[in-house]
Amino acid sequence: MDLSNKIIKLRKSMSLSQEELSEKLGVSRQAVSKWESGQSIPDIDKIILISEFFGVSTDYLLKDTDGANAESSASEDFFQSEPNQDTPQLHTVDKFRASTFITAKYREARIIALAVAIFILSPVTLIALLTSTNTGFIGETPALAIGLVVLFPLVSLGVGLCIYSNFLTAEFRFKGENYKLDDAALRILTEEKSELRKNNIKFYIIGIALTILSPLALILYSVLAQDDTKPFFPITLIILFVMVSIGVGLLTYAGIKDEALETLDFDKKKSKGLKTAEDIYWTAIPFIYLLISFLSGRWDITWIIWPFAPIIPEIASLISRRKK
Repeated sequence: MDLSNKIIKLRKSMSLSQEELSEKLGVSRQAVSKWESGQSIPDIDKIILISEFFGVSTDYLLKDTDGANAESSASEDFFQSEPNQDTPQLHTVDKFRASTFITAKYREARIIALAVAIFILSPVTLIALLTSTNTGFIGETPALAIGLVVLFPLVSLGVGLCIYSNFLTAEFRFKGENYKLDDAALRILTEEKSELRKNNIKFYIIGIALTILSPLALILYSVLAQDDTKPFFPITLIILFVMVSIGVGLLTYAGIKDEALETLDFDKKKSKGLKTAEDIYWTAIPFIYLLISFLSGRWDITWIIWPFAPIIPEIASLISRRKK
């Protein structure tokens, strides 16, 4: 296998585009394209950088091999290789892999947070229009039809975003416990934890505050409502849903970013069973919310699921740590 094909294979093993790889190596996308097409060969300093980035030797890159090199195999497996059952050995995660993992998880956090916000906002149009039927603004049938036309595409979009986000981190599946960070990766983790602690506290505070204060407009309306204020009721519901969607979105975003660094902290990593349970839980929550909402028809109440949704995994995590 020649150098161009090896670069293509290594790049795809990390699910990187040519543009993303060029950014990592500090070269232009055109340079990467020429390397992969065989139109040009990287300079020796770029060969060294490529070998360090993918965790392979320069010999592997420069010699015409069939790809059986052990280092190549480790790179292609990325985080997925299984420790040998007879002679367990530690798999080292270098700074490039750690950095790539953190970047992917942070991107996943943004997408999942957006999906959660969309799930919460999906019934707003339906509820607002149905409550407007009492004022004569719109009939019940067209209100229901328009509301559902808006709701289902939004739910579909949210589900699509969740599925897409799963592909972003599909390659980062740690099997076994035999992983360690090298010194450079450990420094990245330590620095990122320090920075994240300062940033995430703001997201948690704002998210909790918005969620708690979200019913305020509805409560004020209930206290001050008069016959001539009925048209404003849908507005209070919209305010409630928007505040909850932003608040829970921020909590979700911060929580997934925390999880990313916890995953790399192999000495304190959660048990596999607990992590799997959390994945199933967060996948099921949107469907539970929609099912209960549809069956009860009380969209104005079922939103309460979201403020409490992040609490349950934390309680389970605390109980698990206490048992240990």
